[in-house]
Amino acid sequence: MSRKAAILAGILVLGVVLGIVALSGGKQPATPTPPPPPEPPPIEPVRLAHRPDAASLPPVRLARPEQPSKPQGKSIYKDEASLMAKLRDLRSSDLELSLKLAREGNERYPDSPDAVERTWFVCKSLTGLGRSEEARAEAVKMVEKYPGTSFTNDVQRHVLFAPQFEPPGR
Repeated sequence: MSRKAAILAGILVLGVVLGIVALSGGKQPATPTPPPPPEPPPIEPVRLAHRPDAASLPPVRLARPEQPSKPQGKSIYKDEASLMAKLRDLRSSDLELSLKLAREGNERYPDSPDAVERTWFVCKSLTGLGRSEEARAEAVKMVEKYPGTSFTNDVQRHVLFAPQFEPPGR
């Protein structure tokens, strides 16, 4: 096929396509749109057949408040190991109780190897409670009594050398 014949064939095909488009008005066949879904029926409020009066209902018993977790008076911890286990378990979840137990442990077992850790709990609890002056005084005593321990170094870093900020919510 010659070059002229190929061009004429192309023009002929183009003319046919344009003729079809012109006859259809240039519009594409419309696709039917589905109708919107029907609205759900309104929900009727529930009506009770019988409304009991307050006198016919059984009395409501309120739960008794939990017993305070803080030991009252005499310690509930029979030995140092159970006291230390409770202190470690508490961490910072109950600062008042941590402070009380740590001080109690230091009174009962002042020469124990765990005394330095209890003093650390005292300093950390006081700091967490926003009682920074007391925490600093305890930290100074701790540095004098237990120099060079990891607990003392931590207290020095966070209580003595760090700037004092008020804890959030105070």
